[in-house]
Amino acid sequence: MTVPFWLLLLVLGTVPLTPARLRRAVLAGLLLAVTVFSVQARLLPRRAEWRAAVTMVQRQAPANAFVVLHAGFNRAVWDYYAPHWKGEVYATAAPPPGRSWDDEAREMVQRAEGRPVWLVLGGWGITDPHFALYPALAAHAEKERVVHFRDVAVV
Repeated sequence: MTVPFWLLLLVLGTVPLTPARLRRAVLAGLLLAVTVFSVQARLLPRRAEWRAAVTMVQRQAPANAFVVLHAGFNRAVWDYYAPHWKGEVYATAAPPPGRSWDDEAREMVQRAEGRPVWLVLGGWGITDPHFALYPALAAHAEKERVVHFRDVAVV
């Protein structure tokens, strides 16, 4: 990943910059930044906090647990870390207009049908607008168990 960056620096160091060349260099730098960002986005599931959350769910949740993936923690991330999980996994999406996270939480608890509900929450914690699901789900669930990682909570 660093080879294009160093080549760009080498070229910029040896070529006199005119306004046209400067524009091209800036565009090349932007292209390089987007490329690096997209590579990092593909590697995003390889976060220690997310691996720890999935490992904890796999070790402590019963086999029939209803796992809710929320706020950045999606099905692809779950499948990456838990490809052999037999329990039901539900990935949330933003509620449609006219529905709140409270309505979504009520529906999830009903869908769990008495099974334990484990919420795997990615994102930025209470500053994330999706965090509204967490207290709503806790209010509708009978039993609550919360473990906080740096930016992942598992209920």
